[in-house]
Amino acid sequence: MNSLNSLEKAPKYLFTVDNGNTNPNVGCFPGAKNISDLKLQSLPEWREQWGGASQQSTEFDFRIMVSNVGGDINWIDQLFPGKRLDLLSYKKEKNFLGMPFNYASTIGDDRLFESYYLYRNRNCDKRDDGRMLLIDMGTFTTIDVISSTHGIEGGYIFPGPRIFLESYRAGAQLPLLTLPDDDGAWRLQRLKEQQQKDYWPHTTAEAITGAYLYYERAIIKLLLQDLLQRDQSGGAECNEIHITGGGGAAFLPLLKQEMLQLQLQGQVAAQKLYYHKHLIHHALLQIYNDINDINNINDIA
Repeated sequence: MNSLNSLEKAPKYLFTVDNGNTNPNVGCFPGAKNISDLKLQSLPEWREQWGGASQQSTEFDFRIMVSNVGGDINWIDQLFPGKRLDLLSYKKEKNFLGMPFNYASTIGDDRLFESYYLYRNRNCDKRDDGRMLLIDMGTFTTIDVISSTHGIEGGYIFPGPRIFLESYRAGAQLPLLTLPDDDGAWRLQRLKEQQQKDYWPHTTAEAITGAYLYYERAIIKLLLQDLLQRDQSGGAECNEIHITGGGGAAFLPLLKQEMLQLQLQGQVAAQKLYYHKHLIHHALLQIYNDINDINNINDIA
């Protein structure tokens, strides 16, 4: 593991490792440039395919960027010595590559790197203290507030769908449930049912999954309302919501529905919604190129 200390030409491949708590995967960017060139494979598949290639040639032309919240990754350095870039060496006290963050050093890699990507590519006027909301729906649902001038202001960590539903294992006679594969459509159907005047769950499965839906809706409603109150009291306006994570696509229709109702009730202003299917990989690509640009400037100077 090392840092970029001097001018470096683009590698033939940049690998971006998302070592999360569920479904760890690896992105491949040929030439380390274009987001559209991203190709994904599972972490075990990548290890099997590229581990052999690395052993055949110590000069094999690639770099590795890692976001790790899922456990030990020392095997990457053992299998690919000198190929992984030490991103945490660029995290200083309350600052990461020029982005301030008002959070302890324990902030997870995924939250830090994804927030940096949004901060770096923010759409709002950089002269104004506009805010963005980042919702990452994975094993855990994290919600972070990112300011256009102050970087990461803070955030929350909630149990994701699987963790929430697994908590019912504490009941000896309660089932272990999962959400349907088409849970975006399922969410909207259940929402429609819950809004009916005389609707109540009539089975244990309906009671548990319905409780999760209420939990999910309550988080968004209360958080948006809280941000609005801060806006009205002189705080920065939050006008963008960015969604990512394995459950992000399924959650998006429900979020749109909830936001529309809040807007019609005059409780929140219109928000711009953005869905990022592979935000962590795009963030790691951005970080690699930004670090390379910084070192290129220092080299020239």
